Order: sequence, then C-alpha cells, then structure tokens
Amino acid sequence: MEIARLRFVITPEQELWLPPYKGAVLRGGFGQALQQLCHPRRGEGCRQREKCLYCYVFDTQAARRGSLRSIPRPYVIEPPLETSDPSLDGPMHYRQGEELTFHLLLFGRVIDYWPTLFLAFKRLGALGLGQGRGRFRIRRVESVRDHEVKEVYAEDTGALAAGLLRLTPAAFFRPVEQPVSLLGLQLLTPTQLTQENRTVNTKTDLAFHIVVRRLLGRLSDLAYHHGDGPWAWDYEGLIRQATRVQVAETASRVAYRTMEVHSARQDPRHAQEDTYQITGFVGTLVYEGEGLEVFLPYLRMGEYAHIGKKTVQGAGWYRLLSSAPDWQY
Repeated sequence: MEIARLRFVITPEQELWLPPYKGAVLRGGFGQALQQLCHPRRGEGCRQREKCLYCYVFDTQAARRGSLRSIPRPYVIEPPLETSDPSLDGPMHYRQGEELTFHLLLFGRVIDYWPTLFLAFKRLGALGLGQGRGRFRIRRVESVRDHEVKEVYAEDTGALAAGLLRLTPAAFFRPVEQPVSLLGLQLLTPTQLTQENRTVNTKTDLAFHIVVRRLLGRLSDLAYHHGDGPWAWDYEGLIRQATRVQVAETASRVAYRTMEVHSARQDPRHAQEDTYQITGFVGTLVYEGEGLEVFLPYLRMGEYAHIGKKTVQGAGWYRLLSSAPDWQY
C-alpha cells in the first residue's frame, strides 16, 4: 500500500476564528465541500455509490463476515500541532494573510484522486471555516516524502503538477544497523486505545503489545481495503514478542486529556456545528526490551496512519523516538 502526504498552506481572506483542536473542523468542512462537489443536487441520495468518490472517502463501509462494519477511511488530516495543547480554551484568532499549515495523508487507491480532494479544500475556502465562517485561500500545496518536497500547486500559477511523491512499503522496511533495546513514542495528539472493548486510560495499561495489536490491525485493514490486499506478516509472532517488552515507567511522561472539539458540518444557508469530546494520552511513552528493531517498520508506518480512535481528524498522531542513530527525530 502506497502513502502520500500533502502539506496545505492557507491564508485567511478575513479574520479566522478556529477552535484549539482544528482536526475536527477541517474534517467536517472537507466532507461538506466534497459532498457538494460529488452530489450537486442537495438532498438526493447517491445513485452510483460504487463510483462515487465522496461515498468511498467518507461513507466507507463493507460487508464482512456476514455483517456490515465500518472500515478505515483512506485519509488522515493532521492539524497544526498547536492543537495538541489541551489547556487552550476558546477560539484562536488568525489575521488576514497569516499562514496556517495542515497535512492530508492519503492511503492506497485514493491517492490517484487527489486533484478532486484538492478542489474540495479549495471549495471549503470559499464556503468559510470556523466561527463566523471565515474564508481562506490555498497559497500552495506540497507533496512531502521524508525530507523531499515537491510543490504540486501554487496560487500564482493555479496549475496542479502531475504526480505525487509516494512512500512504498520498501521505504519502511529498511535495514537497521544495530540492535534496538529502547524506543519512545511521542504522542502529539490525544491517543485513545482499547483492549477487549475497554478504554485504556491509565499509564500502567499502555502495554507495548496493546499498541502493536492496534497498530497492526489498522495497517492491515488499510492495506486490505485500500491497497493491494493484506500484508503477509507474522502477526501472532510479533504479538508474542511484544508481550516481552516493558514500559519504562520512570522515563515515560504521559497524561490522559479530554478536549472539546467542534465539527463543522456546514450548510451554505446556516452554520451547523457538532460539539463533542476527544480523550486520550499525550506525552512520551518509553519502552524497553530486546529486539525492538523488529517493530520499527510498523511503528514508522504508524506515524503516517496514526493509531486509536478519531484518526481521520488527527488523533492518535505520534512520532517515533529510538536509540538507534538512524531513527533519531
């Protein structure tokens, strides 16, 4: 399964007031704009679901094992990292012309449809975003692959460049020169995990095998539904090895946070906003054990895919920290 990351740089055309956690409002506005592009006749159901990009991106469901279950969406929105501060309260102000940056990550087949997704964000700029429906312009869009950057849209020219930089599985399964016995996960946005239908809400419950289970499950589902099919991983072997890894209690610094978020399911005739809460851990988790280098490819993929609940709006975003020199961040 291929992965592409797009960096959007936008500027308000007027004062823009956005909530501290912008992932939800960006996701809601993106969905509204894409729905208008794909379903111009408001109020009518989709008659070609199997060919409809909006249905594929936002209404992703599949019949599986005899029941209808939700499957992971083929995208993630990474909001500005200032949104990870749960102490912020009230809308944040952005002046006209001030730059604001966020990322859109695409998985598998949906990468080929990125020009239409770009048009949805451009339409969202005209509809307006946040309190007061402030309009914005897209100044530029960049395709990012590690440290390589390619500009694929510039407002000055208005043209879209052909092709995005893509990450393939081979980029993650690269050789590690030395054994790794210590690694960390810097949880940038609230990360909520579950184990046996129970929400994990204490640091002592953040066992490495739970992280690995949730991560491998998400990566496998993304590859199965949006890529070239399931990966041939030794799932059970990886889980067995993960159970021997311990949390480094003294080095880990995490806190369980609750953030109020606003989802802008906007209507051109009137503002419509849902308010709810996102909960999860933020901070740094450190794990210790032998043979941790085996898990590095999957953890690095997880930096793009995110982990846990509400991933499409940027929750479960982490950075990998490792004792191996090649993996320092």
